[in-house]
Amino acid sequence: MLPKTNRLPPPDIKAVMRYGKRRACPNAILIYKTNAHGGPPRFACIVSAATDKRAAVRNRIKRLLRESIQRALPETVNGMEGIIIGRRGLIGATLSEVENMVRSLLQNT
Repeated sequence: MLPKTNRLPPPDIKAVMRYGKRRACPNAILIYKTNAHGGPPRFACIVSAATDKRAAVRNRIKRLLRESIQRALPETVNGMEGIIIGRRGLIGATLSEVENMVRSLLQNT
């Protein structure tokens, strides 16, 4: 689970969705922006019901994304706020696959 200081609260999610830059890979989308005030990097994970109708599958994808983000936090720029939107390709993915995908999305941001 992400530490509380690294979680992006709902009011800030809307701002990132509206004003953030986007990077995509086949299995996920990263929407991010840099906070002018600095602070710790903060993230949120979203998996739509269109990805899979079963909540258990969506929750597993979110857990994998959060764990991957937590492992990538030391390499992440301070002040970064991001949202990772999981896609259908993450169903059945392993932690190492998701971790590699998250690291590639976070590179050069």
